[in-house]
Amino acid sequence: MTWALKHLADNQASQRVLRSHLRKAYASAAAKHRNPTVTEITEIRIPYLDATIEEILRTAITFPGVIRNALVDTTILGYHIPKGTDVFLLHNGPDYFTPPFAVPGEQRSESARTASYQIGSWDPSDMSSFKPERWLIRDEAGGEAFDATAGPHLAFGLGPRACYGRRLAYLELRIILVMLIWNFEFKVCPEPLSSYDAVDKLSRQPKQCFVRLAKVE
Repeated sequence: MTWALKHLADNQASQRVLRSHLRKAYASAAAKHRNPTVTEITEIRIPYLDATIEEILRTAITFPGVIRNALVDTTILGYHIPKGTDVFLLHNGPDYFTPPFAVPGEQRSESARTASYQIGSWDPSDMSSFKPERWLIRDEAGGEAFDATAGPHLAFGLGPRACYGRRLAYLELRIILVMLIWNFEFKVCPEPLSSYDAVDKLSRQPKQCFVRLAKVE
C-alpha cells in the first residue's frame, strides 16, 4: 500500500483515470454519496483497477526475487546446476525493467520453449514506467479487458511453492485501494519527501511514504 500511494501520487493521470473508472462502476454508490460496499468492490469487475493493482505489484518489487534449491543435478540454459545449488529468480532485472538479453532457443528446455508463448513482453521504451494500461487489451466484443499474462511478473512466486497468501493480499489491496482513491486525492509531495529509496525487511519497503491529501467531493 505504501508503494501504491507513492506511485499514484506521482502519476496523477493514472490516479484520475482510476477514480473515474471507480465512479462509473460503482454508480449507485456515487449517486447515493456513500462508499462502495465490500460486495460491490469484490464482485464488480473493473479492468483498470485490476491493471493498477498489478502494476503496483510489478513496480514495487515487494519481493525482489524467488529462491529455489536444485534437488537434483540439472541444466538451465545450457549451464550445469549441481544438486544443492540455490537458484535466484530476480524480479528487477532484464525483461522486467530493462530490455531482455537474447537466449538461443536451443538452450531452452522443451517446456520453456512452449511456455514462452504464454506470456507477453513489455515495451522496452517504457517498461520502467508506472503504466497500468500495459495490462489492458480489447476483448472479442471490443471492450476493455485485463490481461494477467501481458508480460513477465512473479510477485508471489509460481507453482506449488507460490505464496499461499496471494488471494488475501489481492483482496486487501483491492478493498483498501478503492476506499482510499474513492475518498481522497493524493497530491504530489515535495521532492525531499518523495524518495524511492527502499529498505529490505521481510519485504522491500520505501524509506519515505508521505502523503498530501485532499478530500474528494
